[in-house]
Amino acid sequence: MVKRIIWTRKAKDEWRRILTFWHEHTGNKRYSRKLNNKLKLTLKNIKSNNLIGKKTSKNDIRIVICLYYLVFYKIEKERIIIITIFDSRRNPDDLKIKT
Repeated sequence: MVKRIIWTRKAKDEWRRILTFWHEHTGNKRYSRKLNNKLKLTLKNIKSNNLIGKKTSKNDIRIVICLYYLVFYKIEKERIIIITIFDSRRNPDDLKIKT
């Protein structure tokens, strides 16, 4: 079982951007909080079952869906690295994953 979840700077920035968009779009933080709680639950599930995500064609990277968002992560010995979070409604050509 993996003990720690580590976020890359890119993943943090993407998630912050998503939450900020919804806060500004709706005029309140209610939806952003709901979305954040859903992601926390998804990460908790990943932490308890590391292989829950689907394998991708990139090395050891896995993907799990959280509402409309794709969470890309990599499993290492004692940690899970959240690589990026991508809104699946965006153009897939905009998705760039660096390992």
